[in-house]
Amino acid sequence: MRSGNAERAGMPFSTSRYSLIIAAIILSGCAVRLVACLNACIVNPDGVVYIHQAGALYHGRLDALWAPGMSYLSIQPFFTAGAYFFIGDWLVSATGVSWFFGSAVLLPVFLLLRRFFDRPVTALGLLLFAVMPVFVDISCMVIKEPVAVFFAAFGLHFFLGHMEQGRLKLLLWSAVCFLLASWARIESLMFLFVSMAFLFAAPRKKWTGFAVFLIPAVGILAAVAALHPLTGIEAGEFLRSRKTLSFFGEMLMRYDSLRFSLKELALSEGRSTLGLYLAETPNLLWFTSLGATTKCLVKALFYAPALLFVVGLPRACRLAGADRRVFYLAAAAVGSLVVLYFHELTHWYIFPRYMTLPILSAMFVLCCGVGSVVDFFHRRLKLREPIIVGLLAVCFVFMTLPKNLRERECDKVVFREIGEAAAAESGGGPVMVSASAPAQRWVSFYANIENPARFDGRILDNHWEKFPKKKDLFISELRKRGINYILWNERSWGEHRFPIREIFDFPGVRIVGEWSHPDTGGMILLKLTD
Repeated sequence: MRSGNAERAGMPFSTSRYSLIIAAIILSGCAVRLVACLNACIVNPDGVVYIHQAGALYHGRLDALWAPGMSYLSIQPFFTAGAYFFIGDWLVSATGVSWFFGSAVLLPVFLLLRRFFDRPVTALGLLLFAVMPVFVDISCMVIKEPVAVFFAAFGLHFFLGHMEQGRLKLLLWSAVCFLLASWARIESLMFLFVSMAFLFAAPRKKWTGFAVFLIPAVGILAAVAALHPLTGIEAGEFLRSRKTLSFFGEMLMRYDSLRFSLKELALSEGRSTLGLYLAETPNLLWFTSLGATTKCLVKALFYAPALLFVVGLPRACRLAGADRRVFYLAAAAVGSLVVLYFHELTHWYIFPRYMTLPILSAMFVLCCGVGSVVDFFHRRLKLREPIIVGLLAVCFVFMTLPKNLRERECDKVVFREIGEAAAAESGGGPVMVSASAPAQRWVSFYANIENPARFDGRILDNHWEKFPKKKDLFISELRKRGINYILWNERSWGEHRFPIREIFDFPGVRIVGEWSHPDTGGMILLKLTD
């Protein structure tokens, strides 16, 4: 079923012109993502971990994969290590992986949309996806989302192909793609579960389809088990089965703990306005989580496309009721949102990039909104469809351009400079730096980025907040850990620790440099020599 009037399907674009327009949209999406990568001034903190794991894989240091803060090995470091083999630069390799998958996903998105919509709406929907800031953002960050979204999109494409043609080969490819997406982001398992539910409800050959769909999962588990004596890596470390199985138990435990804390806090505030408000909140946590999840979805959609989402819901519901394929996409989108809702209810944080998987499977809703807007202007204002399509395309591009082309985290460059200063002072070997927790990964990463001997698990986990507060014990801990640099900052150090100037006159201590940042205040890099 295609949106819009049947007599208008394909009218504005001939086949050759349509192909050129789609190619131009995809190339424009690639270009926007490339500019965003070039405007990123510093690697994101999570990216430090993935690059560290990629380096450990590349150099065969499997013992360094499970350092503190790295309890799970995703597929992203494998791609980064492979890219490094050809490029020879860790930052470019890691960012290039995100850019490649974040750009390549435009192809399966086009293949998904053209199933249900006419050419103008498909082109506008693809353009909206290409310039939507949340998808541009993930393409210039060293994170797992670009890989997950890419494989999830192809998984949806192959599964819909199976629903249309009944070919088991497409079902097999769909399962492989969903497993790869789940290896990147565990939330992608919801696509597997939704797909299995649809296979189970299939009118014919349900057990055959079910068995074929499970072949890749069984094969991966068998391969990991067979290689366990050689690699020491268990299947649970790849599939995060322990975390998945304990998810709901942990959620209920945290939920009860938070309710108890809120009740105690309400009692401590008495009959004040705050106390009365807190007394009501323990029973409203479910609604608070719903509000936070909805807010994050709107932020991820970017506010104007969020209006298209609302406008498109009625038409999307009718499509889902009439077309089993659309109902499958709707179930995948709702399932992904439910997972994120429970994540918010458990951890009480959620980022717009987490919404990329639900938005991917809900793109048909946005396209329904686009189709409704096109039909409205065509019917009410009597505008020709090419004019409407052109105006909407211009609006989509210029509405998102400032956010997509902005500089990213350039105020954090100071931490890169500090790491590079420590590296310049170092005579070789891993540079062991102790900084505050927020800066630890950045400074340690840039201090050791080109050091092949950097695979010490403590490098990224040496923040001084966990060290003793007394001066002598603090210095002793530094010596014991082999730390030769301290990055002090006035905001995080606090009054409960000894004044940093007390160690300025210690033998072998000297100041490498001083910096400042709005988040940290003044910063001093100290070098400890033997």
